[in-house]
This record gives sequence, C-alpha cells and structure tokens, in this order.
Amino acid sequence: MCFFKGLLLIRFDVYVVFGRENLSGKDIDYMEQKKCTPTSIGGQAVIEGIMMKGPTCMATAIRKADGSILVDKKESKSFIKKLKLNKIPILRGFLAFFESMFTGVKCLMFSAKECDLEEDTEQMSKFEKWLMEKFGDKLFDIFMYISVFVSLLLGIGLFMILPKLTVEWVSSLAGTQVHEGISVLIEGCIRMILFVCYMLLISRMKDIQRVFQYHGAEHKTIFAYEYGDELTVENVKKHTRFHPRCGTSFLVLVMIVSIIVFFFFVPPADNVWMKILWRIALLPVVAGISYELIKFAGKCNNAFTRMLSKPGVWLQHLTTKEPDDSMIEVAIEALKAVLPSDSSESTKW
Repeated sequence: MCFFKGLLLIRFDVYVVFGRENLSGKDIDYMEQKKCTPTSIGGQAVIEGIMMKGPTCMATAIRKADGSILVDKKESKSFIKKLKLNKIPILRGFLAFFESMFTGVKCLMFSAKECDLEEDTEQMSKFEKWLMEKFGDKLFDIFMYISVFVSLLLGIGLFMILPKLTVEWVSSLAGTQVHEGISVLIEGCIRMILFVCYMLLISRMKDIQRVFQYHGAEHKTIFAYEYGDELTVENVKKHTRFHPRCGTSFLVLVMIVSIIVFFFFVPPADNVWMKILWRIALLPVVAGISYELIKFAGKCNNAFTRMLSKPGVWLQHLTTKEPDDSMIEVAIEALKAVLPSDSSESTKW
C-alpha cells in the first residue's frame, strides 16, 4: 500500500524562504535580470503530490491515477500564533518544529490514503484488511501519531545515541579517555555521515525518487512565484531546483548548531547515559537556535547567510530531482490554491 510506503518519508520540511545559493552562471544571469520578493509561502513533497502553505491556508495537490489533479484546501491553524508564542525567540522555533512535523505527516497520510483509494482491495494483505475493518477512517489518525512518535525515537537513536555510543566504544577499545569537546566534534561528524548515507540509500528507491522529483517541482514553482513569473510549466522549468531554505538545509544547520551547543554546554555528570540525556534535553535549544538562524538568513542576503545555506544546497543534489511537466502542473495547482485573494493578506516575508 502507498500508505505504508509513506511511513518511509516522515521528515521535517521547514517552509522555504528566499536566499541566494551557489547557482550556475546561467541561473545567476537570469536571476540578476529580475527582482525576487521574499515570501512566507513554502511546502513539502508528498506521495504523488505537493503540499503548499500560504499566509492563511494550506493545500495538498495530488496527481490521481486517472491523470486528474485533486486539491485539498484547508484553513491554516497555528497554535503558536493563537497563543502568541511566535513572539518568543528560540521557543517558537522548537514549537514550530513539532507543529510542522504534525502538519507534514498529516498531509503525507492524506496523499497515502488517496493512493490507496486507487488500488484494488484484493491486493491488500490480510493484516491490512483487518486494520481497515477494525479502525476504519481512524486508522490514518492513529498511524499519524505513531509515525511521529516512532520517527522521533529513530531519529534520537540513530543521530544522538548511536554516535555517542560509537565514540565511547572506540575509546574503551583504545584504552583512553576522549575529551568531551573532542567527543562532540567526532559525534557531529558521525551524525553527518549517517545522515548522508541515509539519504543516499533512500534516494535509490523508485518511489522515493518520484517524491524527490516533486520536491524539485515545489522549489522551482516557489522560485517562479518569488520572481514574479506567470505560473506556467515553461516558466517554472527555467528555475533551479535547489532552494537554500529547504528543510534539507534546516536539518544540516541543526547538525552544525548541535556541535556548537553541545561543545559549550558540558553535561553535569560523566556517565555516558547522563551525557546522552543531557544532549536530548538540549535539543529544543538546538532547534530553536537553528530556526532563528534560518529566519535571519531568509531576511538577509550576505556572505554569512550564503555560507549557512551552502551545505544544505549541496545535499539537495540527493533530496531533489528534476521534475517532469506533470509534476510541475501539480505544484502550480497547489501554489495557486494558497495565494491570497485579498491584497491585505501579503505573502511577503
């Protein structure tokens, strides 16, 4: 089922904002001729489609098996804005992480469900049929919360616990004690290697490759809008698929910031598990600082912000692929659905 394939795609996608990147000469020449207007519009690739989020609403556009495009548009509700927590630096970034994760997973589950509707129920396993009969429509809500919980556990296990235990294991084999500062640097390198290897592995899967193509279509379409181009397939195709404020860039920034934070905030105890718990406790600080940096980079265009963006842009060679025309059409429909109809609802950043 497409639904279970979707569980492989649980990841955080921060909403993209404008910034310059390491583009080709042809791209830069084209961009210099037109003025780019920073926007708060962003999105995420899902199964056979794209989610876009605007100032007041969000829309998920799906390419159905019959070739038609289904657009599901909903009002965008943020508890962060409702409680006015978006005015508190650091905290707003940590909360935005979880809010975006739940939003992204919900859209992913919607796309998976639409894929399932196109499949013959005879192809479903007995276990899948039993789940559908037992839980009905609630099944997708259940899996949404389970998916977020499991993805957090796997993320912490793979990128927090494993690097630390690896350093401690090698240290014990060598019969020496590694300085905590050196340990943090080594863990950061291991974390980055694991992340790149993970992306390399999933990028070889056929289903994931199509998601990465939709990811590229999302970036191209947002670029076209920011440059004031008419939203047509030909115009969108002109733009690069590498956007410096993509979720990939955010994740890379999180790993870099974590090295700095863990280096200066030394754990109060020398026990290995206490050190791991200390790092986990500092994750909200890491996410919050990373959010503030990405927000700052979205408003400024200088050597520092371009340097911040480059590692993530390089990694997008793995997480984005060139889309075909049909994928761009889906991205355009998703973007059009969230554009404000009222001039007072500005999309400017």
